[in-house]
Amino acid sequence: MLAVTIDEVPDGDETRRRRLAAVRIECVSPPYSICEYDVCSVEDDEGLIITTASCVCEVRDHDEYIWSVVEHACRAIRAARRDDAL
Repeated sequence: MLAVTIDEVPDGDETRRRRLAAVRIECVSPPYSICEYDVCSVEDDEGLIITTASCVCEVRDHDEYIWSVVEHACRAIRAARRDDAL
């Protein structure tokens, strides 16, 4: 499982740090070159927003594996948010 947090630090002042979003990415298939992931994001921008999605990621370059998974997860969350808005 990967856990990604996104914090805002206005003007680099750590005392003003606030969490904007957190994402949990969990592999739900055996670890092959193509894996399926469940993604859950929690955002708090004047109201709690929870988005769930799934994505499939093909691992081509093991050096870029984690960033590829995070990229696919973020795209899945954006797509799910767009679908919810319709």
